Parts: sequence; C-alpha cells; structure tokens
Amino acid sequence: MSSSCATLAEVLWAKGSPLEEEDIWALLYLSTLQLLEDLHKDSAVCVICPWSILLSAEGNLSFQNNASQTEAIPFSAPELLHRQNKNQRIGLMKMLVYSLGMTLYWSADYQVPPNQASNINIFVFFYSISLLVCSKTEKCTMKFQ
Repeated sequence: MSSSCATLAEVLWAKGSPLEEEDIWALLYLSTLQLLEDLHKDSAVCVICPWSILLSAEGNLSFQNNASQTEAIPFSAPELLHRQNKNQRIGLMKMLVYSLGMTLYWSADYQVPPNQASNINIFVFFYSISLLVCSKTEKCTMKFQ
C-alpha cells in the first residue's frame, strides 16, 4: 500500500453519504480477494470494520488490525462476543464474513435517516445472505464448512 491511503470510515466521512451499489460490490470483491490472501498468511485480523479497511488511491484494499475495541464491537460476530472460554476455537472465516457483512451494511446506510430508505437497491440474494450471516444470535447464523 502506498502512503495515500484512507480507511473506509474516513472515505465515508469525507463523502458524507452512503456508498453506491457498485461501490459496495467492488468493496465486497476486493475484500474477498484480500481475505483469501490473508487467510493463507495466518493474518491476525479477526474483525473487519470501517476503521480496519484501508483503501489506496490506486484501488487496492488491505486490512489493518488497529481499530479500537469500541469501534470494532458493533461489527463483531456474536460468537466472539459471547464465548465463555477465551481459548474456545471459533471459525475465523465465519467471524470475518459476519463482520464484513456488517461493514457493507453500515456503508450502504451511512448517515441515512431512519425514516428514509437507502439509495442502494441491494439485490435480494445479497440481502438474504447478509441477514443469515449477520444474525445477532449464534444459533441463527449460517454455518460454514
């Protein structure tokens, strides 16, 4: 990554509005590619949030693991928040997919008043998958193999 980078949160703040649909899809695509690459390198990232996605002016994406706990908690998988045993092994991919889904959802609704619909017409299957993956209860979240 070059020195001309910004977090997704900084980009949304500067833009002052939600991401457009094609930007959401591009973010999903780039995030998926980076996740697959990072998982092969044993990356330490376990929560993706708008403050941990780093975007470059060249169109690259990377994840940083320096978001504060306060920033990351709303994007954390329920399994991560509710585990009794700190050493309990949780599916990393499931946690990352959950937090990525929550981040994309947040980006699509950024600063949209509650009584106004988002400008993004999220496709039915993406919305359905997001609901399954981002359920707030462990029992309802989709199982990954």
